[in-house]
Parts: sequence; structure tokens; C-alpha cells
Amino acid sequence: MAPILIRIKARIWGELDQLSRRSGEEFVYVLEGQIDVHTECYSPITIETGQGIYLDSSMSHAFLARDCDEALVLAVCSGDNSGLFDQLLTLADGELRKPFPAYPLGR
Repeated sequence: MAPILIRIKARIWGELDQLSRRSGEEFVYVLEGQIDVHTECYSPITIETGQGIYLDSSMSHAFLARDCDEALVLAVCSGDNSGLFDQLLTLADGELRKPFPAYPLGR
């Protein structure tokens, strides 16, 4: 498993570099803001602060910030790929390369 904090800055499709897809599963929990979750198999869904969603990562998916400049999510990803964490870092911006800050979940 690889837990990562991600700042979702894209708000429209044109701001995305690519859809995400890899073997494994992921759980995404919104810490700040709200996001629209788009997948290749299901209708989009909006999740807000304090809500989460579980995904099969082999299904193409994307997250867009909704009604905010950016959203902060905690993603916990798993997969059978030994290079999973490195693969996730290549999909994210340089902000993920910083050390994890302490973040209180009980706010």
C-alpha cells in the first residue's frame, strides 16, 4: 500500500495531462474541498470533505476539483507492482515529493 496526499488542482478536462490507470485498488478520502470522480465505467460522482470512495485502479479514472481552486485528498493505493509508489509519483506534481505533514483526521 502507498498512502499519498494529492492536491487536485484541475477543474476542467482540458487541465488534465492524462487519465490514471494501473493494476490494483485505491481508496480516496477528501480532506479539504470537494472533487468530481470520473471513471470509464460509471457516471461521475461528487464527494466532499469527510467522504471517500473505493476504486478498482485498472479502470481509467480522473479527479477534478469542484467549486474550489484545489482539493486535498488522501489516496491509499495498492497493487501487485513493486514500483507502485514510483509510478504514482510520476503521475503527480513535485508537491508529492515533499515529506508528509502531520494532518489531523479528526477535524
